[in-house]
Amino acid sequence: MLNNAIAKTLQTKILNGEYAPGEALPGQRALAAELGVSRPALREALSILETLGLIDIRQARGVFVPDPKHSTSNSDNRTNRRNKEVFQFRLAAEPYAAAMASRLRTDEDLERLKGTVYRMRYALDEGQLIDAVQEDFNFHHIIFSILQNSIFTDTRRRLATDIHTAQCKPLRNKEELLKPLEEHQEIIAAIEAQSPERASAAMAYHIRAAALRGGLQDNDV
Repeated sequence: MLNNAIAKTLQTKILNGEYAPGEALPGQRALAAELGVSRPALREALSILETLGLIDIRQARGVFVPDPKHSTSNSDNRTNRRNKEVFQFRLAAEPYAAAMASRLRTDEDLERLKGTVYRMRYALDEGQLIDAVQEDFNFHHIIFSILQNSIFTDTRRRLATDIHTAQCKPLRNKEELLKPLEEHQEIIAAIEAQSPERASAAMAYHIRAAALRGGLQDNDV
């Protein structure tokens, strides 16, 4: 995804100190020209970085690197209605998808799922949150694809941007970065054992836990 590539470039600049804490990034026109990308693509990338807590977009003031000493992120104060709706959809659909996947999966499907866990762990170890989010997204997409049900895959494709954004937010919880990996492994083990009930329960637990890590409340999902 082009937006992920842009976000990764900016993430690297931030983590390398090219943009210091409390400092504003160049204006969007100048930044888009510097990176050689369109402004709409840049805005999507900035949205990803804001969700991950790597930047703070301040209306009419610009885009800033948060300063931990003076952290007042606007995104933390915004309503999470869309995020809540996404997790509610996921909780309704994905446990069923995991149960069905446990019946239909092939050895190749299992290897694909395990590959996402390996790559996500590597990305987290390297501090590459953008890559970690993409592997998280891929993990869930593979489970849907196992069903070979066009309604499921088409619906998820239409919601891809919202789902991707929702999956960014839990990774702001630095103390629990490895929790999704542990939960993914539980889901894989259940799918490998061809246990629909266990796979459904493991997925439901994972979705709820991710929602809480992303700042939602118990009664939101």
